[in-house]
Amino acid sequence: MQQHAEIMYHMDQKGMFFPVHEQPVMIEVMNEENMSFDVPQYKPVENRKALVNNQGQVMGINSTGYVTVTNEQVADAFVTQLLKSDVNIDDMDIECRYANNGARTMVHFRFPKHEISVRGDTSIMEIVSQNSYDGSWKYKLRAGALRFACLNGMLIGDWASAYSSQHNSHLSIEHAASKITAMLEMFESTPGVWEAMLNRPVTDQQAWHVIKKYNKHDQREMR
Repeated sequence: MQQHAEIMYHMDQKGMFFPVHEQPVMIEVMNEENMSFDVPQYKPVENRKALVNNQGQVMGINSTGYVTVTNEQVADAFVTQLLKSDVNIDDMDIECRYANNGARTMVHFRFPKHEISVRGDTSIMEIVSQNSYDGSWKYKLRAGALRFACLNGMLIGDWASAYSSQHNSHLSIEHAASKITAMLEMFESTPGVWEAMLNRPVTDQQAWHVIKKYNKHDQREMR
């Protein structure tokens, strides 16, 4: 419990947690009946809601079917499963990134005690979490690796060791967090995969095919 509280406090100090409230979206009613009113008349927009932070800033306007999952809820589920897993959290580093006043959040959890090396090129384990309040990002949790040679982050693994979901009734942060053990196993098996890739020749045509394929995939997820 103490470790859990310490990690959550550390993320809170980075500004990751802040209240988000759901409010109806209102529009002014413009008709002859209320033209003489000194006070404007409003009505709610059907099937829409606004997500507003504690400073009154609108984080996003979404459908009423949008399931609001706060950064704190995501972090709580992740840390709970992390401490149950075999991941060594000694010297763990947490980097939080924000966009649009916090409407989108990306968190990098890095674990220097889990290290792999391929031909002298060393990387440490990284798990990346994404969440949004404006619906522009799905909620995602994926395994990755931070390469020391260029401090470049890379996503690794397959969909079995990752989680991605729209903010709807099917979203489960607990199920996402339960994949941490699979992510660790995938990371530890990565050297063999990378070694095989280094030994496999790739033509320019094959490289462009992969680039175009994943570019289309990312564009679909942003819709």
